[in-house]
Amino acid sequence: MGIIIGVIVIILGFGVYWWFSDEDHKASLDSLTSSDRLALKTNIVVMGVDERDEDAGRSDTLFVVMLDTKENSASLLSIPCDTMVKIPEHGWDKINHAFAYGGYKLTQKTVEEFLGIRINHYVVIDFKGFKDLVDAMGGI
Repeated sequence: MGIIIGVIVIILGFGVYWWFSDEDHKASLDSLTSSDRLALKTNIVVMGVDERDEDAGRSDTLFVVMLDTKENSASLLSIPCDTMVKIPEHGWDKINHAFAYGGYKLTQKTVEEFLGIRINHYVVIDFKGFKDLVDAMGGI
């Protein structure tokens, strides 16, 4: 799963750099409150799942990418899969179980409530998707 994270971070890094390299996006944030600054960010939850035919799987790799268009920066927060959180309508459990209970939607909602931020987008990578990504890059 570590390779998956590395590949995703590299792809996201190039995408963020390309998308936000325009100088018009730069502005001073000194006059904004903390909540106003947070509203300017785009948050993406990335889930590496181990889905199988007989099992919904769990998101054993889970991290949030926070894109800041004003500062042309990206931050990455990894959430350990055994982190105990309150999963809506399921009570306290490991955060990776949210995917098994309700897929990406419940995982996204759980992360939002856990971190207190809005998640704008999600990415789900499974073993097949990872294989396809490696093949698209020329294989190993």
